[in-house]
Amino acid sequence: MSDQYSFLSVDSYSRSQAAEHMLNTAITQAKIGESFEEYLEIFDKFYADDVQVSSETQHEPIRGKARVGSLLLNFLVPLHVMAEVGGLAISIKRDHDFWRCGERDTFCLETEHCRCVR
Repeated sequence: MSDQYSFLSVDSYSRSQAAEHMLNTAITQAKIGESFEEYLEIFDKFYADDVQVSSETQHEPIRGKARVGSLLLNFLVPLHVMAEVGGLAISIKRDHDFWRCGERDTFCLETEHCRCVR
């Protein structure tokens, strides 16, 4: 009986790891300069309705897909405009150097101003 439970927990862990990998790949491959909607689709697909996020600027966690989605939209739209109109190159990469016990993968936002020459 214990072997059966052990197998189920490994299988569940493997599925969780695969889903996390798919999420991380989707985040890093999306192009904010082309579309901010892709990030919203990723958020909608991978996060539960009762998602909870924390912020360094707020003491209480932000709860619920609608509230977090609204904050995400307010963050993404200006980035998209700066990338599409202002020529700012923006990439999101996994931050392998940053690790705190118990946290999920972290990402860093890299920017570089590109000047178009005509």
